[in-house]
Amino acid sequence: MEASSFIFLILNLHILFSLSLPAPTKSESSETDLLALISFKSLVSGDPLNVLSSWNNSVHHCQWPGVRCGGRNPDRVTSLVLNSSHLSGQISSALSNLTFLDELTLSDNQFTGTIPEELSKLTSLRSIDLSNNLLGGYIPPSLGNCTKLVSINLKSNNLQGTIPSSLGLCKDLVYLMLTSNSLVGNIPPNFGNLTSLLLFRLDVNNLTGSIPSSLGQLHVLRTICVNDNYLSSDIPRSLYNISSMEIFQLAYNNLQGSLPSDIGVSLPNLVALVVFVNQLEGKISDSISNCSYLESIETASNKFTGTIPSNLGSLQNLKIFAVSSNLLEAKTTREWGFMDQSSNCTGCKRWISEITNSKE
Repeated sequence: MEASSFIFLILNLHILFSLSLPAPTKSESSETDLLALISFKSLVSGDPLNVLSSWNNSVHHCQWPGVRCGGRNPDRVTSLVLNSSHLSGQISSALSNLTFLDELTLSDNQFTGTIPEELSKLTSLRSIDLSNNLLGGYIPPSLGNCTKLVSINLKSNNLQGTIPSSLGLCKDLVYLMLTSNSLVGNIPPNFGNLTSLLLFRLDVNNLTGSIPSSLGQLHVLRTICVNDNYLSSDIPRSLYNISSMEIFQLAYNNLQGSLPSDIGVSLPNLVALVVFVNQLEGKISDSISNCSYLESIETASNKFTGTIPSNLGSLQNLKIFAVSSNLLEAKTTREWGFMDQSSNCTGCKRWISEITNSKE
């Protein structure tokens, strides 16, 4: 038999064999999802509101509370949302079998244990919110395999270890919130690749090292908050070039250097400048009055010198002006001019401006 005829025969046999296999039914295709949800329920040790009491065979699992199915596969689970349900227990690794899942929200519960490494198999996942729980252990580095993620919210847990640099592979990320954990180590420099990021919050952790200059590549960023860490070195000049920036919060660190003289030009949309309790020095620039949306200027407990710009009083939306415990001075009537202009600041509710000639 010629080789070509033999190959043709084998292909025909393969096709005939494939056709003889039974096609998966809808019930078979969704059985995996059903078993995954049952496994999840089995590890829930507390359900005082009986949220999961109707998770039984009396109704289809797509009609269970918190479960949503849809899309091209109407029997497959696409969303599991059980926030604020007072659930306790552990998160089952079987959730990784919900292969069509694009939203996982278990926030505001009392889940303990760790974040299952297996969740990295959910390659369709776009949003994960496990915030406000009692989760410990590490952030799984493999979570970076979920490259379609748009939002990661793991704030207010007991997470430890370093921030995985693999999260920098999730280039569609818009929201990254890791606030109020016990994370250590550096801010991964490759987070500068997250160019769709609008909200970046790593505050109230134990992070060290410097703020990567690569974060200046986040050209649409609106909020950066790294308060309450142990960050040091100068604030990268590149951060001041993000013209979309609205919330700039770097307080309670050990940051050094000075604010640029053109800060009001480079950050025209600034709403809050919060850099108190650092080691910053130099002058507070006149250009900051160009930030007409400013509601809060908090530069207290640093080493700023010179006078307070008189034109700050023209900021009509300003509510908080905290500059105490610096080396600022005002000796002449002209140097107190900012107080004369403060009458124009109709939105002012609280001004704290203890001016001193010596460090307090």
